[in-house]
Amino acid sequence: MNQPWRITNFERVLPIDPDHVWAVFDIEFNGGDVAGHVQLRQVGQRFELLGVEMAPDTREAVISAALEEVRRRPA
Repeated sequence: MNQPWRITNFERVLPIDPDHVWAVFDIEFNGGDVAGHVQLRQVGQRFELLGVEMAPDTREAVISAALEEVRRRPA
């Protein structure tokens, strides 16, 4: 399924504490807007995005895509 956004400039970050940032990336939206330096952060058992506000469904899809990208890249 094509999303109205894509992750670019993905950089994995090595975790150093329980509440840590896993990755930093940009989100490019089809309309031309870019959310830069978005952080994927783990807090306890959940993940959140820092640096961007979006609808809950879109946020969950971006988190899933970012976690898949983390899995593809070795630490």
